[in-house]
Amino acid sequence: MTGLRSAGACTPTEPGFYASTGAEAQAKCAAGTYSAYAGMGACAKCAAGTFQDEEGQTACKPCTSGSYCPA
Repeated sequence: MTGLRSAGACTPTEPGFYASTGAEAQAKCAAGTYSAYAGMGACAKCAAGTFQDEEGQTACKPCTSGSYCPA
């Protein structure tokens, strides 16, 4: 939506999505990243020992026993 006159007219992103400053729509977090909370401006990268193989997720998955995942 364009032509907004105040920050109060903006809509926060949903968990699993992000929107950079000035975005007109939210976008899904890419594989390898996540967004746990609403209103995120960027997705976080999965930490070492975890991964995310799907888009739009709210958490990373732990690596299986006997394997590892670099950051």
